[in-house]
Amino acid sequence: RGLPTDINTLNMLQVIFSLSFCALVFAANYDPNKCLEGANHKNFSGPEGDDYKACFDYRDRSCCTAEFTEKLAKATVTSIDNFHWDRCGPLSSACEDFMIHVECFYRCSPNVNHWANPFFPSAMKFVPVCGSFCDQWYGACKNDLSCATDWITDWNTTSDGQNYCLASAECMTFGSRYKNGQEICEKMWGSSFRFVNDSVSNERCLMLNGTDLVKHNDAVVQRLFAPPTTMSTTMSATMSATPTGRAEKSGGLGFVIFLCFVSFWFG
Repeated sequence: RGLPTDINTLNMLQVIFSLSFCALVFAANYDPNKCLEGANHKNFSGPEGDDYKACFDYRDRSCCTAEFTEKLAKATVTSIDNFHWDRCGPLSSACEDFMIHVECFYRCSPNVNHWANPFFPSAMKFVPVCGSFCDQWYGACKNDLSCATDWITDWNTTSDGQNYCLASAECMTFGSRYKNGQEICEKMWGSSFRFVNDSVSNERCLMLNGTDLVKHNDAVVQRLFAPPTTMSTTMSATMSATPTGRAEKSGGLGFVIFLCFVSFWFG
């Protein structure tokens, strides 16, 4: 028989090939202990001791140091390093708690590395966050005030990292800046997060708070990135062949993974 000519069959074959290719790329990139690049993270996750003051969910396999957690262990957190949360006044304790959840996830979770921004490797991009967390975050912060919608770009930032309200900005409630949980997740930290409706299932999204969140998130990452059982021997040999004993990735590989994600989530 000749090659299939039916357009639906050809499209299906293309999808199968693309998903198979992406699965191989993801498997090659899977490393449960690799941290995001940059000065804000360790190279690889590891346990921290009793001087770990916050972000306790991540202590046994942390990408952040105990020294960093001291910044989140204050009675009221108004800033991280030189970046201020309180330019329109202190946040409510409920809103502050959710800001800390986000900060702990970004700084301390090794899962974040699988969504490294291909153009800014020390940042994350399109992390699939469960919508229930986004809705809780919105509910906790909707009455708090901010002069920025995108907390990455909507500031006058000084050379030492101090952030100030733009001259044209005004303090408005979070509820005025974002319509709902989806908007706060997908707008507040640029393209860092993607809202995933988890009303039926949370098997394809990460939680940033709650009981057993690390166990849940590890399972999601393993489901998306870990090599199939039939490939485990080959992948183990490939990973052990690198100088660090872990699979290495190039910038090109990161970009391919980014394209795979765009196709997977939006295709």
